[in-house]
Amino acid sequence: MADIPYLGEIVASVPWLLLVVGVLTIIYAIVRFKTPKVTTGPEVALGVVGFVIGLALPIVAAVSYLNGAWGIFTLFLLILLAEALVLGPIARIMKKIPALATAAIGASGIAYIVAVVVVAAIPSWLAPYIAPYSQWIMIAIFIVIALFSFMIILFARGLVEFTGLVLGAWPIMMILGVICIAQGALLLAHMSLLQFIEGAVALPPWLT
Repeated sequence: MADIPYLGEIVASVPWLLLVVGVLTIIYAIVRFKTPKVTTGPEVALGVVGFVIGLALPIVAAVSYLNGAWGIFTLFLLILLAEALVLGPIARIMKKIPALATAAIGASGIAYIVAVVVVAAIPSWLAPYIAPYSQWIMIAIFIVIALFSFMIILFARGLVEFTGLVLGAWPIMMILGVICIAQGALLLAHMSLLQFIEGAVALPPWLT
């Protein structure tokens, strides 16, 4: 771990990252609140910037965790913020695309590939006996895999869409932004929000 370039800088940047991303998240939430039914240029720009940053946040969290820095609460906050910034835009796009059509197309593609691979993997000594029925075997495999894949894709899409719409809602993003700013500022002062909460609520040891 010590040989990775800029490792220390990445870990040390977490408080400043929380401050910057917290401000960005609040601005993004305000823009979305003002134009809830119309997608504006500023919203798209902020969404793209937030999406890119959101993709990097889990990496920062993983590096910090491996180095035992900042504590579980900060790392959890980074992951939650990443989900809001990444899954939020994805969920809004998904909402405009028919779920059944998406699942059917995805399931058909997966099923076809699996069926072709399975049929192609039949041993050469067995191929002559199966060759007359290879099409029916491929159709049967396709149907079974397609039905299974359809349910999995539909469930995964629904889960992503629900999570994204909840975490990407402007009130949630506003709250996350405020918490991130507060936590980032306190980390720079060698403190944490948990130190304030711990006095009022009994927190489990692993969280602190």
